[in-house]
Amino acid sequence: MIKNLGKNKYFCSTILHQIKPNETIEDIAKLYGITPQFIRQQNPQPLRVGDCFVLKDIDKTFYVVKPCETLEEIARKNKTTVQSLKQKNKITMLFVGQMLEI
Repeated sequence: MIKNLGKNKYFCSTILHQIKPNETIEDIAKLYGITPQFIRQQNPQPLRVGDCFVLKDIDKTFYVVKPCETLEEIARKNKTTVQSLKQKNKITMLFVGQMLEI
């Protein structure tokens, strides 16, 4: 479930993830900042490439990029750093409407 926290900020507590080729549970856990055990607890069945599964109770805040915004502006507005935004989102450039994890 995604809840609006105000202008361009959202909180996400449930994520639907589809497994990609060569992606491991450890890779997925790292992507969301959780442990592999957390994924296995919520999804006890074996997971295969192409499967979708749900992760609940994830504490993540996202920001939606507006026209002409820079990473520096977004970092300042959200009291974080450009480096942190780049690492969390694995990005080098922005586009309007992109959701960034804060």
